[in-house]
Amino acid sequence: MSEHNLLQRCKYVKGLDPVADYTAGDPVYTDIIKMGNWETATFFVYKGVGTTGTATITLQACDDNEASNTSNVGFRYSSNTATDVIGDLTTVTSAGVLISAGSSQIWAATVDASELTNSYKFVRLALNETDSTAVLGGVMCILTGGSDQGDDLATVIA
Repeated sequence: MSEHNLLQRCKYVKGLDPVADYTAGDPVYTDIIKMGNWETATFFVYKGVGTTGTATITLQACDDNEASNTSNVGFRYSSNTATDVIGDLTTVTSAGVLISAGSSQIWAATVDASELTNSYKFVRLALNETDSTAVLGGVMCILTGGSDQGDDLATVIA
């Protein structure tokens, strides 16, 4: 096969398994992702059932896989809050963005490795509850712009 398929051009990673109250434990962090061989990390927050419950998304650059030192970074996001209607890509500061109340939503937050502060090579998403009502949800991260990984995509969670 001469063309690499989508699964060879990106890497998908569990960030936070879906649970009945995904923002409980304020703040809640995803796994720490090593950007190393990848240009862009995009975190997808998927809210299922729960018409209330809100949280603020922030992205943190980390100096290592244990987040010994972190720094919030600005990023771009879009949201899908109705069927397949996706909002405009919007840039936010390191203060993040508030996820609105409502069921069946997808929020995408993306950052380039070159935008991580202090040349940190790791990133994670943080969720800070603003309304503690339980909402079913989870987070997935997709890495893109990597060097050719072939069929063997190395781990990015150490």
